[in-house]
Amino acid sequence: PTIQPRDYTIASSSSVHPNSIHLTVSITERTSPKGVKVEGLCSNFLKRLINTGSQTCNMFVRESSFRLPKSLTTPIVMIGPGSGIAPMRALLQERLYLAKKNNQKDVVNVLYFGCRSREVDYLYKDELMAAESDGSLSSLQLAFSREQIEKVYVQDLMKRPENASALCKLVLEEGAYVYVCGATGMGQSVHEAFAHIFSTEKGITLAAANELIKGLQKKHT
Repeated sequence: PTIQPRDYTIASSSSVHPNSIHLTVSITERTSPKGVKVEGLCSNFLKRLINTGSQTCNMFVRESSFRLPKSLTTPIVMIGPGSGIAPMRALLQERLYLAKKNNQKDVVNVLYFGCRSREVDYLYKDELMAAESDGSLSSLQLAFSREQIEKVYVQDLMKRPENASALCKLVLEEGAYVYVCGATGMGQSVHEAFAHIFSTEKGITLAAANELIKGLQKKHT
């Protein structure tokens, strides 16, 4: 059968990189129950393009569903573990470009990123550390799930008291936009983390917290 197109989120800002598109691709490889090595078709095709130096690849661009707030004074909270960092990198690049262009100071950008180990899959490590160092990233929260006995994920970081209080203030008082990219299960866990945070910080039931989240999602649609 005809191979279906694969969708990858663009990991760069068109303002910063007008003549190129950056992708963050996880190379899919696994071993079948019969011991046969199985490779992801598209991810390994792209890998071979890089290794062979070929410049030929059929592609198309779809409009993104992510929208930055109109004002740079509106904070943004980005949650993108693993290759989910892709759109967050693009959003951050665009925010930094706009802030510099408009000479805007004190732009609040918060990022939650998680991976297995900082030595193995800490994607865009140098860029993120530089952004944190110069203040472009107001807060960089990192979860390295395999670096301790108990696994720690981004949703666990979110629920820590100091982070929970900050997130509650950013979202409910300052109108921060929240962006989430990753596996479906992770997205649900982030949703549950926010419900827990709002319930704890505002002293309301989980049911009321979930209704509050639905209202925020509707408002930003």
